[in-house]
Amino acid sequence: MAPQDHREISEHSALSNTIQDGEELSRSLFVGSLEKDLIIDLQRNLFELGFRSELKFTQYQADGNYGPATATAVLTFAQQNKFASDGNSVSSELAKLILDRHAFLPEMYLLWNIHTSDLRTRKYVSKGTRMSIRAVQRLLNEIGYGAQLNFPKYGADGLYGNSTKNAIVVYASDHGIDSDGDLLTRPLINLMLESINTFTANIGVTG
Repeated sequence: MAPQDHREISEHSALSNTIQDGEELSRSLFVGSLEKDLIIDLQRNLFELGFRSELKFTQYQADGNYGPATATAVLTFAQQNKFASDGNSVSSELAKLILDRHAFLPEMYLLWNIHTSDLRTRKYVSKGTRMSIRAVQRLLNEIGYGAQLNFPKYGADGLYGNSTKNAIVVYASDHGIDSDGDLLTRPLINLMLESINTFTANIGVTG
């Protein structure tokens, strides 16, 4: 499936403000809670991360009701992100993870657009925009290649150098793909989409 249209991505102010205030969210975000603003914000974030079917969004929209559908969406997100949760409440730690994944959405779409493009015209990581390079760096760090990226030192700086190149080479090799660390081949970009889909709902199909 193609990604949802997120031209108006929510600023998730209710969730982030509550976290910043130091309040433990599980006291407010749970099945049957009456905190509608928080629940609506949670539902919108999960929808934008692709959990439309789990939320039964066509039927309920973001209605502010933390019922079985929202619990299922929270549980599915947690499972895909290897976070221990039964889906019946959202802790501050889980909410931070949801917001972090949501913040990555614009960069996910850059990778999606590359995936759907005609790769007969060669595309290179090194010739991308800083945002597209940052997308690759953030993805690789998320899935365990921070050491190769020297991420604690450089972070996702959007600059293509030896660390980014080496991380791509190792990542590809670990999955049986030959790569020079720069050229975006179809197998490599398919692999990146598969990696993204391990911690969100599927934003695209490979093939």
